Amino acid sequence: MEEQLQSLRQQYIENKDSTNTTITTRSIVDTAGKPPVWRDMASTQQLRREQAERENARLKLVLESQIKLAKSMEAVMQRRTRQQLAGFNGVVSDAVGDVEGPTWDLLLDKDTYDMLLARAESAYHEVNEVLAANGLKYLETACTNAQMREGPEGMYVDIFTNKMLPFDFKTAAEAVWTHFRGSEKHRGNLYENFSKDVESSSDTVAEMFAIEFMANDLAADFRVKQVVRRYIEEDRQVVVWVSTASALENSKSPFASFGFREKGYVISKRVRGCDDFSMFQTCCLVSPQMSEAGSFDLATVGTFTEFVLGFMFATITSSQQLIENMLMDQSLQPNREKLPCS
Repeated sequence: MEEQLQSLRQQYIENKDSTNTTITTRSIVDTAGKPPVWRDMASTQQLRREQAERENARLKLVLESQIKLAKSMEAVMQRRTRQQLAGFNGVVSDAVGDVEGPTWDLLLDKDTYDMLLARAESAYHEVNEVLAANGLKYLETACTNAQMREGPEGMYVDIFTNKMLPFDFKTAAEAVWTHFRGSEKHRGNLYENFSKDVESSSDTVAEMFAIEFMANDLAADFRVKQVVRRYIEEDRQVVVWVSTASALENSKSPFASFGFREKGYVISKRVRGCDDFSMFQTCCLVSPQMSEAGSFDLATVGTFTEFVLGFMFATITSSQQLIENMLMDQSLQPNREKLPCS
């Protein structure tokens, strides 16, 4: 009798364990059944936290003497770059950041500004044509790609991405504009950054900056003039940027004779049938160029094209991550309203 009771007790325990295992398995399956966009975001945020922890540990090991040396070198570099930026014996304000009045006029002449603003306006009117050419106009799945194309002005690189965000259109669009009208969009060692809202409009920003781009174990310094402009439509927001870049004078990089023209778009738009989600699309068209004094070398041209592709792709990826981080941080704040998915 006792043996039978013991046998029944053992069967009960085994059946209980089996039931728990089944429940656990179902729980895992249910969790895995969540929308992929949330799984991707969760993985990204976990990686972000781990990277932050490693970075904090690394920073604790930085010696005070190294920090002082870096600041000293930075000051020397800024003085040198200010002279190169202005193009005249260093008569530039010591202020770094927003510049107003005559100093701005010296840094960004009216002809250059008018040209960039006209290019931005033309780029906006071409947005649907550009999105149709690379397929983003009708794409609703995640995508990252780069292609070489040929246009009226020669060859150019077309880098484009498509991603769905688990945030409503208005929230995502504001985060995108906050990022692109600021200085965090610049990826690289930013020496100088002069920016100004144009014509008292919060939808247009003109910039001039010197930056060191890095890619493929190479580095090069460029002076960039840029206009960023926002266009708001009923169901989408289009952020357009156009820029011209040339190598800094006396540059020691292998690309001292090169520059590039850039036209880019960031589109935020509604997702049909679900107000809780929005589409986030980026498209960047880059045309490498060579100065008139430069000598043509096919190998160097190819290396420069790969270099441009490398740092532009990294810049786009970095902007996407920063915008996602901003949205995630905002979502963790209390009293954030959520729209129901319809």
